[in-house]
Amino acid sequence: MTKTPQTFLFSGVPGVGKTSIVKAVAKKFNLPVYNFGDVLFKLVKKNHPKYKSVDEVRLKLGYEEYESLQTQAAMEIASHMNEDKIVVSHLAIATKTGFKPGFPNKVTKILRPTTVFVIESPVTEIVTRRLEDKSRQRGNYLEDQVEFHQCYNRALAAAYAFSLGHYVYCISNEQGRMDESIDQACSVVETLLK
Repeated sequence: MTKTPQTFLFSGVPGVGKTSIVKAVAKKFNLPVYNFGDVLFKLVKKNHPKYKSVDEVRLKLGYEEYESLQTQAAMEIASHMNEDKIVVSHLAIATKTGFKPGFPNKVTKILRPTTVFVIESPVTEIVTRRLEDKSRQRGNYLEDQVEFHQCYNRALAAAYAFSLGHYVYCISNEQGRMDESIDQACSVVETLLK
């Protein structure tokens, strides 16, 4: 019997520590990593060279075009369907007018993640990390609603799981305990790769 390739979707609000956890998991299991925002931004740049960052795109690009580009990005990642892989993205995206799903239903059906990792941290730690990160220009929209954003991510992960039947695993990434968070993720990934 042929083993079904696994797609591990790692998500969490900006500043939660996704990148560090993903790098460690990918290295341990030699898994390719597809950053959904990076794939999406490459597609955006083809039509809109004026945009300088993915953060700018999510705040300015029209909804219909944005959703179309999300679908194209998902199809590009899904074209690697015969390999185990990690996809990194946000389940919910902050905009000027509120939060919107980072993965509309159409996108989840294309990517079909087998496990969604929802990484969370205490709100005060996330705010501190964001203030210290000078490399990102996130704007001030909804920055004070970190708690709601994390709860909304949980709700979206549950909705996607209900729709597709995949697993959802929550990881608490508290300051100074990154190794424990990595170990949790690695344990789940190892079990599903067997």
